[in-house]
Amino acid sequence: MSKKGILICIGIALLLLAAIGWGVKRLYSGAPAPKEGEAAVSHAGVLQAVPADAALVFCFQNARTGVTLLDDPARAFRAFLGGNAAFGKFLSTLPDSVSLKSHPMAVSVHYSETLTPLMILPAGHGADTTAYERSLLEYAAQCGLQTGLKPAADETFVFVSPSGTLVESACRHLDTGTSILDDPYFAEIAAKLSARDVLFLANAYLGKVLSALCQKPLYKHSTFLKGAAEWTGFAIRESSSKRSELTGATVSGRSPGYYANLLEALPAGEMRFAQAVPANTVTALALARPAPDAYVKA
Repeated sequence: MSKKGILICIGIALLLLAAIGWGVKRLYSGAPAPKEGEAAVSHAGVLQAVPADAALVFCFQNARTGVTLLDDPARAFRAFLGGNAAFGKFLSTLPDSVSLKSHPMAVSVHYSETLTPLMILPAGHGADTTAYERSLLEYAAQCGLQTGLKPAADETFVFVSPSGTLVESACRHLDTGTSILDDPYFAEIAAKLSARDVLFLANAYLGKVLSALCQKPLYKHSTFLKGAAEWTGFAIRESSSKRSELTGATVSGRSPGYYANLLEALPAGEMRFAQAVPANTVTALALARPAPDAYVKA
């Protein structure tokens, strides 16, 4: 998928998510809200080690699956990693002797002039390294990457990144007990998506992400994407060289300044598109608005 295609798909997805979210909210407006803390945060174990300033985060239930998805150049996800040669070599040449077992994995991407990835893997309990950690850390160092091994309250984490500064920052976050989960909007989007493999995007950083991914003529679209929501998340249902299937959600609080909240205050309309479309229609998208003037004003 081309970079322009990625941008177009994200824009369309955000519009569809806003419409779907409005419809679901209308449909269940009379249902009681879930109690505080009732929804479990997806991938919470590894997310506790993700620094708070991440622009986007991949989470994978199985690290080997995650490496395969991120390394395949035919898939769109690789483009989000910033194109660092050493990190790309590490992903594409990671030998079978470096056993990733069935560990979960997160890869957060941070922006500081360029997009910089940080791989995060839980390594179990205790500060002593096992053969698994040693082989992973040694191979990452051979590829020219910076590494870290940091014990936390109930877990030890392995960090791999092209940036030593980013590894140090991740270790400091663990020392202070802070992480991306401290952002209530992120915690909400992580609770909404419980798939094995997910991608979280901070809309505030999408302008920076696009500047690293796309050519200048496409930058103008970043204003819409930044203002669409606080966070956008996608569950990766399927990804191959021929087909990718993602389902998503947005989180935007109650501010009317977000595009995702555009339809919230408007009344629902009667859906009558079936009376107009041909009988052999395969796919149709309709947005019923009983008050066109209010819709345009919003």
